Amino acid sequence: MTMSPNKRRQPSSHHWALILAGGAGQRLRPLSTPERPKQFLEFYGTASLLQQTYARLRRCFASGRIMVATNTRHLALAQSQLPKLPPHCFIGEPVSKNTAPCIAVAAWLIARIDEEAVLGVFPSDHFIGQERAFQLALGRALEAAHVYQKLVTLGCTPTEPSTQYGYLKCGAAVDGERGPLYAVERFKEKPHPEVAQTYYHGGNYLWNSGMFVWRVDVFLNALARHLPRMMTLLERVRVRHGRPVAEDLRRFFAQAEGISVDYGILERSREVVVIAVDMGWSDLGSPEAVKQLARRGRIALNPEVARAVQPPPRRVDKPWGHELIWAQTDHYIGKILVIKRGHQLSYQSHRLKNESIYLLAGEMDLEFELSSQRTITRLKAGDAFHIPSKMKHRMTAVRDCKVCEVSTPFPDDVVRLEDAYGRAGAAGAHPPQRRRRSAAGRPR
Repeated sequence: MTMSPNKRRQPSSHHWALILAGGAGQRLRPLSTPERPKQFLEFYGTASLLQQTYARLRRCFASGRIMVATNTRHLALAQSQLPKLPPHCFIGEPVSKNTAPCIAVAAWLIARIDEEAVLGVFPSDHFIGQERAFQLALGRALEAAHVYQKLVTLGCTPTEPSTQYGYLKCGAAVDGERGPLYAVERFKEKPHPEVAQTYYHGGNYLWNSGMFVWRVDVFLNALARHLPRMMTLLERVRVRHGRPVAEDLRRFFAQAEGISVDYGILERSREVVVIAVDMGWSDLGSPEAVKQLARRGRIALNPEVARAVQPPPRRVDKPWGHELIWAQTDHYIGKILVIKRGHQLSYQSHRLKNESIYLLAGEMDLEFELSSQRTITRLKAGDAFHIPSKMKHRMTAVRDCKVCEVSTPFPDDVVRLEDAYGRAGAAGAHPPQRRRRSAAGRPR
C-alpha cells in the first residue's frame, strides 16, 4: 500500500502523548527505591529521567496534549517535577496493574475529547542518544498510525546480541517496497545468549523499545477484541470535565487484569507494524546498562549514581570455604573462590554456563570427564583451565586454594551429581528462566 498524496500527516492538534511513570525500577535497587523510583532520579545532568522524557516530547506535541500516568503514591512527586503540566494531565493509578490498564484509561479519556486523536505511549525512564532520529521516527509513526490504522511500535536497531531486551521479528514491508515500516511477524522474549546471537546476525530482528503509537479508536477496538473484560470495566468509568470520576477509576483499577499492553494486545494482534530506528536507545534497566553508557562516553554519571551501580565485592560463605563476587554484569561474572585444604566442590555440570579458572595460589586436583572417561589433573599456581558447558567437573583443594573464575552470567545453572555436603540434586538444577534475573552466589 502506497500513501496517496491526499493522505498527509494529520494536524498536530490531534497528536497526544502518554508518559508511563508508574514503574518501580526494581532492577536498579538500592539506587531506585519504592519512594523514589528511577524515573524520578537524576542519572546525569540536572534533570530526572521523567523531566528529560517530557522535554523530549514537548518538542513534538502541543502544550496540554501530554499526559502522565503514575502510581498515586508518586503523583505529588511527578507533579512537582513537571510543574508546567496542568493537574488534569496526570492519571493516578491507585493500584499498579502493569501498562495495559493505564493506557486504556488514557485512551478512553482522550477519545471523549478528540475522536480523531493519535496517541503515542512512551516510558519515562529510557535513554535516547540521538534525538533527531527519534523525532523523525516519531513523525513517521504518527503519520502511519493515522493513514494505515495500525498499532505502530518503534523498534530499535540492535547494536549487540543483548539478552536483556525483548525482540521483534520483522515481516514484509507494509507499503509493498523495502522501507522503514514493516509488519511485525512475532514478538520474542528476552533470549538466551545463543538465541540472541541468531537474532543479532539475522538482520530482521529489532529491540522492542516499548514505545507505541496508535489512533485511540483503533486501540480501543483492539482492547475490546483482545481484553473484552477490561473494555467492559472501562466503559463504566464516567468522565467529567475531561477527568475520570475518582470512584469509578478506583473500581476499574481494582478489578482490571494486571497485564502489559505487549502481552495483552500486541502479541495477540495481526495489526501491528514497526518502524526501525537507530536512536542510541537504552532502557537503563540494569546497573550494567547504565555503566555501559558511561563507558562509551554517552553520559557522565552523577556521583551518587556512579557509586550505586558499582557495588563493592560481595562475600558468600560456602561449606568448602567462600567465594568473593567481584564483578557481575549482563555478560559475565567474576569470582574469587577460596577453597580450604581437603575440601571439594560438587561434582557438577552446567547446561549453558561456560567458565574459565586461573589458580592464583595453592594446589588443586581438577577432576573432569571427557568421552565418558574421568580424568584428574593437578593444577598449581599460575595454571589455567577452561570448563565448557555440559562438562562434568570438580575442584578439590590439595592445599588452601585461591581461584579466579570468570564465567557467562548463569549463576543458577548448576547440576550437582555428587556432593560431600549432601546437596546433590539441590536448587539450581535448571538454568535461569526467561524474564527473571537471579542473584549470584547460589550453592555450588
